[in-house]
Amino acid sequence: MADRRFNFLILEDSYYTRCDVAEHVRKIRPESDRILISESIQEACEVFEHENIDLVIADTTVCDGETIDFFLEYNLTVPVVFYSGYDCEEDYLRNLNIVDYLKLPVTFDALKESFRKFDLLISK
Repeated sequence: MADRRFNFLILEDSYYTRCDVAEHVRKIRPESDRILISESIQEACEVFEHENIDLVIADTTVCDGETIDFFLEYNLTVPVVFYSGYDCEEDYLRNLNIVDYLKLPVTFDALKESFRKFDLLISK
C-alpha cells in the first residue's frame, strides 16, 4: 500500500474528536496519505465534487444531519468507517460499504484495526 497515495475524509463536527481522529490517521498512515476534513455534510458534498476519496471516517451525526442518511441518499459506495456513541444498527447499514463501526471514543487501536480491514478490502 505504500506506493499509493490515499485520500481520507474525516467527517466530524466536534473539534476535539476531529483532531483525535486525524492524529490517529497520521500515526497509522504517516507517509502515503492525505487527510481531508469536513465539519458538515454540506462540506463533504463539496469535497466529493472535487476529490477522489478512498475512505471516509465519519461520526454518524454531524451539525447538519445524519451521515448515514447522506450516504444512503446519494448512493455513495466509498468505503466508510462510522463511529458513534451508540451501538450499530446493522440492518440499517447493510446497503453501505461499511469497513467498520466504532464506538466513541475512537481509539488508536480500534482505528488501526479499521485500517487493516480497509487494506484487506482494497487488496481484493
